[in-house]
Amino acid sequence: MANEEIASAFREIGRLLELKGESLFQVRAYGKAADRLVEAGDLAELIREGKLTDIPGIGKAMAEKIGYFMATGAIPQLEELRREIPQGVIDLAGLSGLGPGRVRKLRDEIGVESVEALEAAIQSGQAADIKGFGPKLLKNLRSGIDLWKRVRGLRLHMAGRREAEEIVSRALESGAPAAAPAGGIARGMETIDRVTVVIAIDEPAPLLNRLAAGLTGTDQTAETLCYTGRSELPIEIITVPPARFGGKLLLLTGSAAHLEQLKPIAETAGVELSGLSPARGDAPLEASNEAEAYQALGLPMIPPELREGRGEIEAAQQGRLPRLLESPDIRGLFHMHSTWSDGKATIEEMAEHAISLGLEYIGLADHSRSAGYAGGLSPDRLRAQSEEVARLNEKLAPFRIFHGIESDILAEGELDYEDELLGILDFVVASIHSRFGLEREAQTARLIRAVQNPHTTILGHSSGRLLLAREPYEFDSEAVWDAARTNDTVIELNAHEKRLDVDWRDIPAVRERHLLISIGPDAHDRRGLETLDMGIRIARKGWLTKEAVLNTMGRDEVTDWLGERKKRTTSA
Repeated sequence: MANEEIASAFREIGRLLELKGESLFQVRAYGKAADRLVEAGDLAELIREGKLTDIPGIGKAMAEKIGYFMATGAIPQLEELRREIPQGVIDLAGLSGLGPGRVRKLRDEIGVESVEALEAAIQSGQAADIKGFGPKLLKNLRSGIDLWKRVRGLRLHMAGRREAEEIVSRALESGAPAAAPAGGIARGMETIDRVTVVIAIDEPAPLLNRLAAGLTGTDQTAETLCYTGRSELPIEIITVPPARFGGKLLLLTGSAAHLEQLKPIAETAGVELSGLSPARGDAPLEASNEAEAYQALGLPMIPPELREGRGEIEAAQQGRLPRLLESPDIRGLFHMHSTWSDGKATIEEMAEHAISLGLEYIGLADHSRSAGYAGGLSPDRLRAQSEEVARLNEKLAPFRIFHGIESDILAEGELDYEDELLGILDFVVASIHSRFGLEREAQTARLIRAVQNPHTTILGHSSGRLLLAREPYEFDSEAVWDAARTNDTVIELNAHEKRLDVDWRDIPAVRERHLLISIGPDAHDRRGLETLDMGIRIARKGWLTKEAVLNTMGRDEVTDWLGERKKRTTSA
């Protein structure tokens, strides 16, 4: 947690320094330091041993900032930068197409210091007078402003989960018999607008006072505590007697649609579920956990991820709830990068970390040659990498490294190498990284051609979205899934918290065609191999079972599967 938080703070310092126009050397130094900190190990121990400066890129000044943060939870330089640079300017810098240089132009030339002011300047034509702000950029900025309006107040799931888990941990350490996140966090939603934690405790006041200590701007009652967290999300802590914990958690976790569908069931069962059923003198729900709460309604336990009002209650009534995918089901991982392209760890380091996590194999997929921005591999480097993988497979056996590539899907749907070179690989992840603005028909044709290529094993992050930052491109998903079915192409569920793509709402349509799904971390460092949790939550939201996921196969089974697929590719 400390490593992630300090790395995030250093990245923010770098961004704010860039907005101020400070030297790129200084900006990049903070970015590189952040990358190193993520994998630096126990920072408290390094501080005790005086070894912070042993971390590459961490000098005396940065070490002092880390030590101060560990002691106080703050970095004075960051606080000062936040005071200097208006939040509106920071929001501007987050718009696609507006780098720090353009943000400074807007401030210096027409005094724009917020997204709202930029929108007004575009509407009045004032922005068009700035050199470099042509029609195409202005069109993109309008789209970016529309997206910004829609996602204001939202944060990525893990930003809220980290705070929720910290609260749960403190509550349990303080003697509370039970505590758990509720709401969108419990349901595994990709983005959230608040953090809700339910705590079971008979006498809440001492615990709430401890949790409130040191916080500012709190709103506290006898049973609740509300404040704004580090993630800038509103945090609400709700306490209940242990005998009512399960019912409260159920009520605060289910989506509006799920709770609405529970209402007649509660009425029939004669159960008053905190306002779900009318006040008819129904018996209050006494349930110490959620399984008991659902049992009181005559239902089996419905996993939190499914509580979206999309058929889960009917399935529960009919005994058709699936056994959803779980973390121990995953035997290996496809789609990760190394220092051969834009990764931060060597192939061997990634493999050894995977071994330490109990995995049986990894699928290496560095960037292809068209991804020059990410150190994409030339044909010669790809062949050399194949030799390196073979050497490591001998050294690390029985662990297996499958050699693949994340091939850019080019403008017309071609892959990035000739067939002969693709033929030496164990698998290919085909992904779009450019030309997101193609018309729907052209983008669909591009994707279909890519999955029709017999060398394409996996279609990577199919919609191209970046949560809270970039909308998915337009394409006919049904037509693409049909083409994938015809060509036996696996669909990736990219587990990176900014992607989580394919969208869980689309997974049922993928599975209707009996397509396999690969849950890939898109890892660029060792810690990235540990972020699969969110991908599994999304898989569960899509009703995925173990049998539907490629990387639940063991090493030998997946070796055979890839081998059989390669034979078909050769025949094609």
